[in-house]
Amino acid sequence: LDPLPPWHRRLSAATDSLHTHAGAESGRGNDPHVSCESLNGKNGITMNPVLAVTMGDPAGIGAEIIVKAFQDQRVFERAQPVVIGSIACLERAAAETGIAMGFRRLTGLGQMRDDCHTVQVLEPVVLDCNAFQIGEVSATCGKAAVGWFETAIRLCSEGSVQGVVTCPINKEAVHLAGFHGDIG
Repeated sequence: LDPLPPWHRRLSAATDSLHTHAGAESGRGNDPHVSCESLNGKNGITMNPVLAVTMGDPAGIGAEIIVKAFQDQRVFERAQPVVIGSIACLERAAAETGIAMGFRRLTGLGQMRDDCHTVQVLEPVVLDCNAFQIGEVSATCGKAAVGWFETAIRLCSEGSVQGVVTCPINKEAVHLAGFHGDIG
C-alpha cells in the first residue's frame, strides 16, 4: 500500500523529470517563449498539483504579489496555480507595475489549461474594482476576501485542488463585512 497521495507521486515524478531533462536549473527565467511542455510533461499534460491562490484583500497588496510572482515562470515548475480573485484587480496591478501579463477567466476548474504564460482566474465573487480605493479598509473588500478564501478551501476539501496559498487578508475589513471568529 502506497502511503503517498496520487498528487504527491505526480509532483515527485515531475520534479524527477525536471532534474533529469532540464538539469537542476531550468534556465527558464522570464522567457515567455519557453514551452510549458518542457516542464510539465509530453503533449502539455500536467503532472503538477493544482494550487488555489487567493487574492486576499482586493484593496491590499495581494494582486500585486500575484502579478509579480507569476511573471517568474519558475512558479509553474512544481504547481499549476489558479487564482481565486478578480481579473480586473489583477489587470490594474499589472498596469500599475508595468508588467505585461495575460489573464484567462475560468468558470470552473475543468477549463484549466496547462498554460504557464497566462494567469488563470476563478471569480466566484462579483467585485467592482472601481468601488473601493487601494489601501482603504472596506466591508466590500472583506466580503470578497472571505468569499475567495472559502471557495479555495471548498475546492481543496473536495480534492479539486491540492493546496491553498493566500495573499494577505485585512482582518479589520473582514470584521466590517460581518465575519467574526472564523477568519481573522
